[in-house]
Amino acid sequence: MDGVADLVGLSGLVREGIKLLRGCELSVDGSSFRMGVFSAIPMVKITENYPLSGTEASNMRRDLRFGSCRGSLSVTPEGLPQLRMRWEEPYRGEGVDVFALVPGAGGREELHVTSSVTVGGRTVSYTSVHTRR
Repeated sequence: MDGVADLVGLSGLVREGIKLLRGCELSVDGSSFRMGVFSAIPMVKITENYPLSGTEASNMRRDLRFGSCRGSLSVTPEGLPQLRMRWEEPYRGEGVDVFALVPGAGGREELHVTSSVTVGGRTVSYTSVHTRR
């Protein structure tokens, strides 16, 4: 995550906040895909909603800067949920998240979120691993 933090110019305070992230929660209802990232501090949670139709939706920027992040949900050729996002200045860019449930140690499933962020022609990718409870 340090590479992405450098790419989008995150402040020290926000970088410290990233260390408090504890998980990712996904849900689907009849019309939307919801992704939430939560932290050790219950009041700090980022929640994004995307229509299952693939229509673009507006959410908060993940870097907590003013402005919005526009994104849409699609399905990869492998059948995995994929979010495509874009945001304006400062640090105008785009991102892609792909979600996959994979077998983990001890028979527990893991959620692997592979993320790529592009700003100013530079791309940084990383995978977050969350153990299913």
